[in-house]
Amino acid sequence: MKSYIVVISALLCASAYAQSVEVSYQQKHATVQLREMAHTNVLAKGHDNVSHTFSCVPMKTVLATVQAPNGDNLRGAGVSLVLLASAKDNYHAAFTLAELDESIGDKPVFVCDKQDGEALSASDGPVRLVVPSDKRPARWVRMLTSLEIQRPQT
Repeated sequence: MKSYIVVISALLCASAYAQSVEVSYQQKHATVQLREMAHTNVLAKGHDNVSHTFSCVPMKTVLATVQAPNGDNLRGAGVSLVLLASAKDNYHAAFTLAELDESIGDKPVFVCDKQDGEALSASDGPVRLVVPSDKRPARWVRMLTSLEIQRPQT
């Protein structure tokens, strides 16, 4: 059974919050700096039920750095792939790649490093997952440490 892993680790630099992302999928590996990637502003209500503006990188952009299957390449057995997001405090949330893909489910998910123009607090960051379309922010993973793409156990 193959396990496909996308690992995201947030590294804290002494001078400031710097989000370094280690990404791997099959035999592909990449280190990306979130601050160097194209960000988008996302307006969403979080756990406090107040609208905030988050500065984020779309999940599809993070997954593209390791050529995770998407679009027409996401078919057959690939439709059953699961993305498990894990936090430093052992919190986990799951998504299927199909629900995240624009050509199938089109559920936007974001990897964020700022809220309302400021670095995320220690209790939320330095990196967090934001899922603005979820009715309840249960899959908003604070202190995000890893993303693992895997096949479901049979």
